[in-house]
Amino acid sequence: MDLDKNINCLELYDDNLTMGNSINSFAEYKMRIKQKVLKPKCECDSLPEVKNKLAALFGESDYTDTLISPQNYVTKYMRYFHSDLLVYNSYSNDYIVPNISGVKRQIFSYLELEKGKINNQSVWAFFIKNKLEIMQKSEPKAFDIMSEFLDVVYTIPNFSSICEGFNMGRSNEKTNDNFLIALYHIKDYFDKRREGRSNLELRDVLAEFLDANIVNGKEKLTQDEVISRAQDWLNKYSSFERFVYIYKLQVFLDSNYEPVTLWPGIYEGVLLPPKEDFLSSIDFLTKAIKDRGRLLL
Repeated sequence: MDLDKNINCLELYDDNLTMGNSINSFAEYKMRIKQKVLKPKCECDSLPEVKNKLAALFGESDYTDTLISPQNYVTKYMRYFHSDLLVYNSYSNDYIVPNISGVKRQIFSYLELEKGKINNQSVWAFFIKNKLEIMQKSEPKAFDIMSEFLDVVYTIPNFSSICEGFNMGRSNEKTNDNFLIALYHIKDYFDKRREGRSNLELRDVLAEFLDANIVNGKEKLTQDEVISRAQDWLNKYSSFERFVYIYKLQVFLDSNYEPVTLWPGIYEGVLLPPKEDFLSSIDFLTKAIKDRGRLLL
């Protein structure tokens, strides 16, 4: 793999996922990976070629993660800029894909599935795939910004090696899988460690954003086990500055070396940007991923 080219790692699958717009590629990938019809079957950040590259960059890659996960941003993009294609659901108090049962039947036919449960992300992906032309015409600026964002999220600069349980542990209502929020709490951990806080206090900091590791409805790691692994990982580094330098995370920090405040309340429970801050946030994240690629070089 040639890092200089920032290859889109979706090209590494047997299926041809990178034909056409990157939003289409994202939809194909999400639909196929969630329905387990991709070869190889693993997530993009766990592909052998990706893990080998991350091992070369960071010294190890037993556990890997996609830093800026796109799914929630894509869903928010649809609800903000294409709500006219969706239907309002009073139960969830949000816009959802219309005729979900019909979409599921179409997915079965499209992927030539004989049985199985259709994942909710697959529903969104298939719906988006079939509305691309309308989306591009109705909101071209937002469409282009999302396309550029999705063109970089599956490149090496958006992947990293991590500790066991970290990626699943932050995929919950505490962070909504938002890496910036995790980084904010990681800095708090290093700050409090420097102040000489007790181990119990330090573990409480990690409990603010890490939870149990649940896989297919079963607890693989308890919250305490996830926290212990994260603590062992972070304690390898003498300071937050050293941690940031090793993983080239400067691109997500402001001039005060604090995680960037992309929208009001991001670190106080507002896990996704409001509409007025959405496109600028996506622009920032796209640029940050590209800048991290230059640092990794």
